[in-house]
Amino acid sequence: EKIEQIKLTTGSNSLSIVKKAQGEYIAFIDSDDFIELDHISKLCKRLKETESDMCIAPMKSVYNTGTIEYGDNSVDIIEDKVEALRMLLNDKISFSACSKLMLSSKFANIQYYVGRLYEDMATVYKFIENADKITFIHESYYCYVIRKNSFTRSSFSEKKKDLILSTKSMCDDLTKKYPELKDDCIRKLMW
Repeated sequence: EKIEQIKLTTGSNSLSIVKKAQGEYIAFIDSDDFIELDHISKLCKRLKETESDMCIAPMKSVYNTGTIEYGDNSVDIIEDKVEALRMLLNDKISFSACSKLMLSSKFANIQYYVGRLYEDMATVYKFIENADKITFIHESYYCYVIRKNSFTRSSFSEKKKDLILSTKSMCDDLTKKYPELKDDCIRKLMW
């Protein structure tokens, strides 16, 4: 199968890039992370077997010390949007767009925020809203590299306020659409 690679920078307008992509599926991989060779094929196989719109795998965190921490998914399939969003808000599903394979036709109109860091916080919940069925695999094939000098681990800067803006934007939107998620949104905002 054809795999098309398009390089994005943090905060770039991926909507225009995603619209140019011609594949049936979309996956995001951060430029400083890596995947095992069969990452995409495993996600694709599970997506097809379950006739889902999105497949999520846990990430494994790889530290410069050589330590590896494995993530975990304890769920197999979700068809309840509110439950999936609740899992996201309570950190049972990662806010990262990475380690997810999505049917491109369901997600092509979702826009990332241009110039904003932590854009996944304001975007990934929309992926979940658009998915009618989400499936999971339990093995980690995506390697999230933890670096001491990475932006998320560096000292405070004004750009880190983008996390607050993105989280508030998401929570405002979700509580309007799904009032039953209000407490989960409050918890996420206080996190």
